[in-house]
Amino acid sequence: MLTYAESPSAESLPNEWRQKIVHANVKIQNVELSGCDLTSDQYERPKGYFILFGTDNKQKAEQVFSRISVNGNILLPLKKTFWSSLYGIVEDKFGISWKINGPA
Repeated sequence: MLTYAESPSAESLPNEWRQKIVHANVKIQNVELSGCDLTSDQYERPKGYFILFGTDNKQKAEQVFSRISVNGNILLPLKKTFWSSLYGIVEDKFGISWKINGPA
């Protein structure tokens, strides 16, 4: 994770932006996601998609669902479905919707 304060453009930014994130990576197993903070005039609430996290480990599915749901909104609690032993949908604290799919 890199803050704006740690970037070459730090001196040209207002103080309130120096602790915001200019670049961050999150690695979940072998998948890497990248992101950054945006100004309020650039930001649009995410909509129209889900990120699917699939695992063949029941405990991992429960752990990921639990962590993502902190300060978020559970749309569908983890439950057994005809295709999975655990499946749930949660919106994280940033408004990103996740589908968690456990082992078949």
